[in-house]
Amino acid sequence: MSHVLVGTDKTANPTEYLEQVFKYLHTRNIQSVLIEGGRKTLENIVVAGLWDEARIFITEKTLAKGIPAPKLTEALKKDKGLVIIQR
Repeated sequence: MSHVLVGTDKTANPTEYLEQVFKYLHTRNIQSVLIEGGRKTLENIVVAGLWDEARIFITEKTLAKGIPAPKLTEALKKDKGLVIIQR
């Protein structure tokens, strides 16, 4: 298994930056990527259309504080492979 750590350039266009990262991964024959990011990272990947599957884990526990997860529109949910797992 390969691990690639990617830093962020706050001056770069997020979509262009992510496209470059994914092109690089493709040149390395990496075809599957697990993104464990925060809200901004996940939203940028969704907006750029650089995903084809999402797994959303929902728990009964409610967190009182924190940054909300990105929202996926119904159109995106139907267009992409989306798995929602409730526990």
